[in-house]
Amino acid sequence: NMVANDANVILAPGTEINIEHLDWKPVKLFEGYFGTPDPENPVKINGLDLNSTVAYMESHQFIGSESKYYLTGFIAAVTGGTENEPVVIENVTFENVKIVRPVTDYSLVKSGYDSNTTAIIGGIVSTPEKTNVNVTLRNVDVVNSSVHGKARTGGLIGYIGGQAGVPGISAEVPFSGVVTIEGCDVECDVTTDMDGSYGTVGGIVGFFNKFYKGTPTINITDCSYKGALKGTYVGGLCGELNEQTGTFNITRFTANVTEHSFVGNSGFYHELIGGRYYFGGSEYYKDTTRGITLNITPALNV
Repeated sequence: NMVANDANVILAPGTEINIEHLDWKPVKLFEGYFGTPDPENPVKINGLDLNSTVAYMESHQFIGSESKYYLTGFIAAVTGGTENEPVVIENVTFENVKIVRPVTDYSLVKSGYDSNTTAIIGGIVSTPEKTNVNVTLRNVDVVNSSVHGKARTGGLIGYIGGQAGVPGISAEVPFSGVVTIEGCDVECDVTTDMDGSYGTVGGIVGFFNKFYKGTPTINITDCSYKGALKGTYVGGLCGELNEQTGTFNITRFTANVTEHSFVGNSGFYHELIGGRYYFGGSEYYKDTTRGITLNITPALNV
């Protein structure tokens, strides 16, 4: 399963790939094309199995504000692209995925600040060289699957955002550009072990963070989630939106959360965004110091 980071992997329509017996090594930082141009005959990838044998060195890593991020999945992270030529992953169905606590060979001295991030696609990220990120996920479906992470966890994508700097050593890395998630249907139970603010669980995206005055546009259109969720900040679309800039256009998203529960004694849940800043339990509120624009169609009755 050696795939170059910038490869254009164009598969024949209807291709079926069984990887259940492979020791899959995630593509660490992808910026090419993966899938097929034919939406009527998607590529099927069956039996992705990621567990504790996936090592820290096989993940995509960067610094957080107080933590260390390391992302893993079928693809660990996606970056790059331009407005005219975005990175594209399209017309792919993942079936019978089983992800259980990958990357357990690394731990932080400061307990509870572990951003071990897990999903089918670990993250969509900026880098110091590429702060403008243009990525499209189109008709990427997940069927009969489960994702169980140690901390940040998503049904399709674990994390979308930039990275923190190290005072006196490196600058913050902002996140701008356009991310489009279109026609993606996810049927997957999503769970984290983390009790606390790093226990973000989302049906589609685990969490958004670290735009650092970048002004991305996030388009999520005609997507759906079905399954059970367990974490601290739990949402049918995303576990937490912890940002101060950017525009989110959420159109015709539906969630059928069959069950939601918390790792500890308390948490936040909403069918859309589970985190503290926009939907607190069943009550909607917006922190007016934040500059996020949320365009939700149809409007939620909250």
